[in-house]
Order: sequence, then C-alpha cells, then structure tokens
Amino acid sequence: MITELAPLPASVPETDVTVCPACPHATASHDAIATRFCAATASGVLHRGCVCTR
Repeated sequence: MITELAPLPASVPETDVTVCPACPHATASHDAIATRFCAATASGVLHRGCVCTR
C-alpha cells in the first residue's frame, strides 16, 4: 500500500520556548539588564518584580 504524505513546509520557524526561571517571559526576549536581573533573582531565590521590557 502506498500512502502519499503532504510535503513539509519549506522552513519551520524555530522558537525559543525556554521560560525564564525568575519571570514568565521567554529567555530570548531578555535584554542584557533583564538577563542579569533574572539570573540574580533565580540564584538568590528572591521574589521581586520583573524588569523585562515585554
């Protein structure tokens, strides 16, 4: 039995679904300040606000 499959799209968009451990945003959306702030928040087990621009 031969089954025809639909062709795959030319390109599959890659997404960064890694969520920051300190805030609800994706790590790819962090600028340099937010990256440092969230890293310090996560490593210090602190609960403080978010500085992300999104």
